[in-house]
Amino acid sequence: MRIIVKDTENEFAMTIALLLVEQLKAKPSSIIGTAAGSTTSGVHRELVNFYKQNSVSFKEAYIFVKDADLPRGKSEKPMAADNPHSQFFELYNLLCRHIDIPDDHFFTPDCTSDDPEETMRDYLNKIASLGGIDVQIVSVGEPGYIGFNLNTSAV
Repeated sequence: MRIIVKDTENEFAMTIALLLVEQLKAKPSSIIGTAAGSTTSGVHRELVNFYKQNSVSFKEAYIFVKDADLPRGKSEKPMAADNPHSQFFELYNLLCRHIDIPDDHFFTPDCTSDDPEETMRDYLNKIASLGGIDVQIVSVGEPGYIGFNLNTSAV
């Protein structure tokens, strides 16, 4: 593992985006896992910029959304991918709709499924069938967490 420390969000975003561009040039069919949100949004914007400058193509790559928008309590309904507050919707609008990745190369678990365990098995099997994640981008939260699973119904 390599740890890179940067002084500003912009330096961080550019550095990570450049590493991803290198990855995609070395392996165009890379499997990228990524989070949505404020930590990673700058990286996604920089990737769009590199794509628009013809520095990288995503047409062979696959992107898997790291976060699933499952209900947090009995009164909350599952969040569909087309919900404007979902991680899928956010990432699609920030990154995927601006690059040349085919729609069938962009995945998120179906949070509206009646069988979330089967859905996650299928999701993980899809990742495995493609050879596994090559690069995983995780978020860093204000409380200090780094890449997490949060069950707020237990909090």
